[in-house]
Amino acid sequence: SYGYGGGVVTYDVSLLIPQPVAELKPGMTANVQIMLQSVPDTLMVPSSCVAMDEAGSSYVMVVTDYETGAVERRSVTVRASDQTTSAIEGDISEGDEVLLDPYSAPSDDAPMDGGPTAVEDGSGSVSADSDTAVAEDGAESAADAEPVAATDAAV
Repeated sequence: SYGYGGGVVTYDVSLLIPQPVAELKPGMTANVQIMLQSVPDTLMVPSSCVAMDEAGSSYVMVVTDYETGAVERRSVTVRASDQTTSAIEGDISEGDEVLLDPYSAPSDDAPMDGGPTAVEDGSGSVSADSDTAVAEDGAESAADAEPVAATDAAV
């Protein structure tokens, strides 16, 4: 059934649970997430962090100087992506802070307005609010150009 006004969509499904849990009873409702793909040895960032140049090469903008907010372009390969997250590999390390909107970034090594905030561990999904983007199972950062941290995860 579809929820009108609230944007809620529900589906009836049957699940086979190999190791039943006593707290689960027939007829109960649940909110679930289904992992469609696991991409080992990659980092997960919000999809908006990944840009593409005229030649079709993907890149992210990494914050290189936290005091001045300087950024640097780093080449990456997108191994999997959905509308919200991308699993990437390349010239980037776990914990690197990348701009949420690389197209709004100043040129390499030029300062951006604002500055990044503290890194925080999370659980594997991505969410965002106004100035802060949180890559859970990863890190959090905020600035006018909105950096976030790259982290291990699955899409």
